[in-house]
Amino acid sequence: MTEQTVPSLISVGIAAIIGLLILWWGAACKRGTFPKNHILGVRTPTTLRSNEAWVTAHRAGAPQLLIAGWGIITAALVATVFTLILNPVPAVPLVFTLAFVWALGWIISSSGTAARAARSFRGNHDQTPTN
Repeated sequence: MTEQTVPSLISVGIAAIIGLLILWWGAACKRGTFPKNHILGVRTPTTLRSNEAWVTAHRAGAPQLLIAGWGIITAALVATVFTLILNPVPAVPLVFTLAFVWALGWIISSSGTAARAARSFRGNHDQTPTN
């Protein structure tokens, strides 16, 4: 092991924790148990006005969040292999940069999907039934 191995492994651990947190977020959204809040999640006027719209939106965006989380965890595993076996430590920052760009793209995609689902929810539930 080189002197750069330990910092690289710490980076891998931090990335894995971030990936696990995103997986938790995606799983909670998929189950419909992610609580409405003003910090994390799709916070549009529609989702903040209704618990049902919040759950609908976050369930719609959950698959992309899960993809983002698994991408970061996969990158952490690849970086671990690079660090421990192949030992090209300079490759670790590249792997993480690509992983976090990947995750950011999927999280943004998730937000768009969730916002569309919330708008669709509002459209389906704002209509008054006619007899």
